[in-house]
Amino acid sequence: MYNYWLSPKVPTELWARSVSNFAGNISASTRIGNDILFGNIDAMGRAFERAKQHTEELSRINVNNAKTIANTAKETAAEVYK
Repeated sequence: MYNYWLSPKVPTELWARSVSNFAGNISASTRIGNDILFGNIDAMGRAFERAKQHTEELSRINVNNAKTIANTAKETAAEVYK
């Protein structure tokens, strides 16, 4: 049993497994980081698209309000200056 532990094969196998696990962990960490990064980029793109849509809607509402006020002012002026 003890001569197995003294074999040069054991430290070599341990080293190879350690390096393999280390490389696997780096690879997994890089994938997770990339997924997070690209997920955030995608989310920001969607947020900007929604902000653009909301801005267009608010602009449309403001234009309609301005038209309503202008029409009301014209009608009122027409009534007053008959």
